[in-house]
Amino acid sequence: MNKSLHYFSLFILFMMAVLQLFGIEVYLGKSGTIKPSIILISIFFSLSIIYFIYIKFIFREEKYSICPNCEETFNFYELKNGKCKSCEGIDTIEIKEYYK
Repeated sequence: MNKSLHYFSLFILFMMAVLQLFGIEVYLGKSGTIKPSIILISIFFSLSIIYFIYIKFIFREEKYSICPNCEETFNFYELKNGKCKSCEGIDTIEIKEYYK
């Protein structure tokens, strides 16, 4: 699934929560209706929040950096303050800048 489809699904979940919050029944065609309740409000809001966190985790941009001293490659998110783990204190450089 692409990113826009994920955000559309999140929007639908959030709108269902808002409709439940304002007490509006949602008609589902042959399946019937969803009547407002506190349980459904909490379910839709919690699913919206969980799905939002999932989308942010899945679509985060992977960044890699390299140490100019030992030439070891690291994932940017595993470094502390952008310092090399093995050289202790050497600043790492993004791979795109290193190979220019």
